[in-house]
Amino acid sequence: MKIETKNFNPESDKMLNCSCEKCAGKICKITQDTLNKVQKIRDVYGHPLIVTSGYRCKNHPAEAGKSSEGSHQKGVAVDFKCLNGYDAARIIRAAFDADVGLCGFAYGPGFVHLDFDDEKGFRTWRY
Repeated sequence: MKIETKNFNPESDKMLNCSCEKCAGKICKITQDTLNKVQKIRDVYGHPLIVTSGYRCKNHPAEAGKSSEGSHQKGVAVDFKCLNGYDAARIIRAAFDADVGLCGFAYGPGFVHLDFDDEKGFRTWRY
């Protein structure tokens, strides 16, 4: 079953795939539900969203040290490029306005993290 939406496709957008040395962009276990949510957010936002991180396997450096499976590893989180806090706020606002069940968000240097892991409850943080 091919996983994709109008604007997001793991075959052409390799950042949706695990980028660790072992996977080399060839493994993607991001869920169709996550891509559908991200598409709806993009539709509300009205501008392209550039993925900086999607699925991550357990060997990915950002996942390897975790004591439990992270949201990226579950395929239910995506990071997008943003140039400043204003862009991050607009993307987060679009996520709320899209009403897709956002379970968490974070803002770090150059990116915003959107999380749909409902097992963890709602949370927010900064990097």
